[in-house]
Amino acid sequence: MAVNIILAALLVGPMRGAGIALALSLASAVNSIILFAFLKKNPNITIGSTLNSTLKYILKLLIISGLAVVPIHFLSPILHGFFSGRGRITSFGIPLGINLIIYILIGVALLAVSKDKYLFALVNTIKKKGRT
Repeated sequence: MAVNIILAALLVGPMRGAGIALALSLASAVNSIILFAFLKKNPNITIGSTLNSTLKYILKLLIISGLAVVPIHFLSPILHGFFSGRGRITSFGIPLGINLIIYILIGVALLAVSKDKYLFALVNTIKKKGRT
């Protein structure tokens, strides 16, 4: 937090709002480096395998996100054309909402097809809360 405040104070003058955003990004990077250094000190955690599995999961999510956005790319102009000229909320809000629902449904379906353990853990947690 201190790094963020110091960097924001230094960068807000020359860069204005972008300086605050850059300060937050740099502070997050410093935070990650510090956490990684502390993680290396723990003998029970093997950094290589943890980092490897994390990078694989990030790649999986990137691919799923990319696949989920393809239908949105083609559907969005059609939706905007259909709802255009009907007021700002209708012209922009309804296509945005429809695109959001489609993106979420495709993303969840792809996670289910790939048998994502975190998705199934979330579903099981929701089921347990529904029973109580």
